[in-house]
Order: sequence, then C-alpha cells, then structure tokens
Amino acid sequence: MKRLLATAALVFALIGTTLAQTVYSDLFVLNGLGETVSKIGLTEDRIWNNLYTTGDVPNQIRVWGDSLYILNSVSSTLQIVNLS
Repeated sequence: MKRLLATAALVFALIGTTLAQTVYSDLFVLNGLGETVSKIGLTEDRIWNNLYTTGDVPNQIRVWGDSLYILNSVSSTLQIVNLS
C-alpha cells in the first residue's frame, strides 16, 4: 500500500511540473465529503455538480492531456478518468 501511495505521489509530482505552462478552460473541484468531482466551465460560466464519483477521501486532483487523475487517501487508490 505504501508503494502505491509513493508511486501516486511521484506521478502527481511529475504531472505538476509538466502542467505549469498549460492553460485550461475548465476547473475541476474535489467535493471531499461528497466523494465527487464537480467541473466549473470558466469560459462558459457554468457548473456541473457531482460529475464523477471518487474513492474514499479524495485529496489530490490533476488534469493531464485528456485524463483526470484523482488520488484517494483512505481507499489508497489512483483513479484515472477519460475526459474526451
């Protein structure tokens, strides 16, 4: 389990460094207690609530390419959601 979390942390660190110059028109927000992800369309002025279901205690989220990566603490899982 520790190996999975260490690997996930490394993936998030690598993704974070490559995303520094990327601009997105959507903002993804973790709803920790609801265990869901909502999306805010920054250019559309629109909100999509509870768009995706997460695992237990989601605490990290990143967009990379056409994928959304969600790290869940209690369930020790890394979810990958295809955005296209």
